[in-house]
Amino acid sequence: MANFLRSGLFKWSGDARCFDKEGPYIEMVTYPNNPDGVIREPVINRANGMLIHDLAYYWPQYTAITSPADHDIILFTVSKCTGHAGSRIGWALVRDENIARKMVKFIEINTIGVSKEAQLRAANILETISLSCQR
Repeated sequence: MANFLRSGLFKWSGDARCFDKEGPYIEMVTYPNNPDGVIREPVINRANGMLIHDLAYYWPQYTAITSPADHDIILFTVSKCTGHAGSRIGWALVRDENIARKMVKFIEINTIGVSKEAQLRAANILETISLSCQR
């Protein structure tokens, strides 16, 4: 991971409004934004870029959900909605199978995996949330 971050393949550009208009980019969109709760929209949306929506706070207790999230890549976490930050469990919904496979490979190469205990805790948390929504 450190080698990748030092390579010419990666460059942190900060504010998306300052991105190179010609080069490829990945824009992270926090929705709603932390700490101000503002609903952010992508700054740029061009053919040579990719948007990743971080919906860690896209839960009814934080913001009104007026429509289903419909993005190409969506990240979630149990740490914000349930207070289980120590589990470090998140998941992604990815529309493009090829991108999803690359994400899985990246995780496999750069981590030692997620502990079974954390996976079981997250599964139980999500099941409890799901059951509470069905009542």
